[in-house]
Amino acid sequence: KVVDTTGCGDSFHGAFLFGLINNYNLYDSIRTASMVAALNTLDLGGRSALPTLNELQDFAAKYKISNVQEER
Repeated sequence: KVVDTTGCGDSFHGAFLFGLINNYNLYDSIRTASMVAALNTLDLGGRSALPTLNELQDFAAKYKISNVQEER
């Protein structure tokens, strides 16, 4: 349930750049950034709900969001 969208754009941009500097392809960078921005809506404020990498991986596993690089 969405609580607050503050910081979602910033978190998207940061996660997108994280993907690019870690050699994710463009599609995977966008997918990762979208997940981070979505998770950031779960608490008040721009940073309180930012996920760790482990939390992001758990979220992807829970919703069966596969690694696009493995699909291709």
